[in-house]
Amino acid sequence: MDTKNRHIHRGKILEETARRSELSVTQIAKKARFSRGSFYNHTNDPDLPFEILERYGAVLKHDFTAEIPKMPRYDLEVNIANRPVPANFGEALVDRDFWRDKYMAVMEDYKKIMERYNRLLEANARKD
Repeated sequence: MDTKNRHIHRGKILEETARRSELSVTQIAKKARFSRGSFYNHTNDPDLPFEILERYGAVLKHDFTAEIPKMPRYDLEVNIANRPVPANFGEALVDRDFWRDKYMAVMEDYKKIMERYNRLLEANARKD
């Protein structure tokens, strides 16, 4: 069989991955911000949107791009839509610290880029 032209049933891949998880269907759906009924509808959808798979991937800590080559790569750690809602104040503080650290890293990168940009502008101004 030619595997390149074979249609991949995305919902079945989700179902198989969820089955291997230690989490219950109810827990998976809740953490992904879906209802249990929606989860079952998703497992029956052969063309399940990538965005939905990303949310489940974050909960299941699973990269679906291995099974679905056409799926765009995504970062399980960073995508805010994939991060579960904190269950308590302690988790909220951990989440806050995670995003604060990400923000600070981005600002440091931005600062370096702006410094380099300004040096290039000054170099070009001296050439004129």
